[in-house]
Amino acid sequence: MTNTAATVQEQQRPSLRSDFVWTFFGNAIYAAGQFATLVVLAKLLPPEMVGRYALGLAVVYPVMMFTNLQLRAVMTSGRRQDISFGNYLGLRLTMTLLAFPVVFAITRVLGYDRALTAAVLMVGLAYSIETITDIYWARLQLHDRMSAISKSMMARAVLTVVLLAAATFASRTLLLGIFGIAVARLIVLFCYDTRPSVQGLQGREEVVRREALRPSFDFRLQRELLYLSFPLGIVILLVCLNSSIPNFFIEHAVGEKGVGIFAALGFVLSVGNMAVVSLGQSAFTRLAREHAAGDGRAFSSLLAKLVAFGAAVAGIRGESGSSAVDHGRRRRSVHGSVHRFRNDGGGPLQVASCTKRCRQS
Repeated sequence: MTNTAATVQEQQRPSLRSDFVWTFFGNAIYAAGQFATLVVLAKLLPPEMVGRYALGLAVVYPVMMFTNLQLRAVMTSGRRQDISFGNYLGLRLTMTLLAFPVVFAITRVLGYDRALTAAVLMVGLAYSIETITDIYWARLQLHDRMSAISKSMMARAVLTVVLLAAATFASRTLLLGIFGIAVARLIVLFCYDTRPSVQGLQGREEVVRREALRPSFDFRLQRELLYLSFPLGIVILLVCLNSSIPNFFIEHAVGEKGVGIFAALGFVLSVGNMAVVSLGQSAFTRLAREHAAGDGRAFSSLLAKLVAFGAAVAGIRGESGSSAVDHGRRRRSVHGSVHRFRNDGGGPLQVASCTKRCRQS
């Protein structure tokens, strides 16, 4: 009977290809929404305000990611199956609250004025809702409901841009614009992510559904969970600092406007990893499940597919990079020929050389 139930569950589980497609499109639309956020702010507010928003992210992101403790990875790995979702949620809420005093202390150390401090704290509020959502996404990922996560990301991206644009256009202030982002994320959290039907709890009794998604505070279990996940928090903190620290030097050197430009450029560079990240999110729980079950053959097979995919993506990106470098060299060569042609008076040999190189490029 148990084997039959396990077989039925395996048949109902979505394929890796399906999860990858859903996750890729979810990440793509979510990334497009983040870029649209920068565009809306740049169109409706002075460039310095975009820089302030980027500075807020640079302060908040490392702190929040550290206090997140990578609980989503711990939960989806199945390392501690004896700890309920409620305890994960309770620890996430506690650590998120502890992050706010740290963020405020950083603004005092950096000497931010009242307006910039308010913007940073508002970014912290918006991102805190994101961290709470992340733990609900962890539960969905644990139960192979990647399509639900993708739908949430899509809805969040669209609603964020709409409310951000409306609030910023009506007020012409960065603070209310970020508040619009927070409201959008809160709406999706309570109207979609926490719904029992989305979390796969339909058909259960009302009491069971409420208890399954309610935060719990078993301090013994949460202390063990904190001990287990703390090293992961340190690692992700260092990774986040690697991308956040340049913002502070740019702000000191050229001002908040330069930070806004740097944020837009940094976003474009991060898009290239989208396919790899999507596949990793889709395969992570499967790898953890097969390892826990001792199915070395299935684990090795899936790992080999992931390595092959990563190598293929790296090859494509390397080829694209080489083509871009060659194209840049040809363009510089053409511009150099034109420059010499203009300075030397433009003899026949210079004209012929310039024309030939232009055709080749």
